[in-house]
Amino acid sequence: GDAGGNWTLDAGDFKFNINLEDWQWCTADTCKGGVGKYVQIDIEIKGNSTQAQEVEGEESTFELGADTKLELANTYVTSDGTVRT
Repeated sequence: GDAGGNWTLDAGDFKFNINLEDWQWCTADTCKGGVGKYVQIDIEIKGNSTQAQEVEGEESTFELGADTKLELANTYVTSDGTVRT
């Protein structure tokens, strides 16, 4: 995608977004044992290959087998529209 988080899709492509609405960061008063600073999301994506291989020369792109590539974004957009990396 581009610096603004936009992606061009071709026929057969699959794109998804994760939207966290009304997220409440915890504070020392609302968290047990600390303050929330990060969101961790675990996603499992499988292809024909037994293990994804990073595509040399293509940042954040992985070969999943059967000529299927997974391209990951390294940016996110906040609720006010700010794009961050």
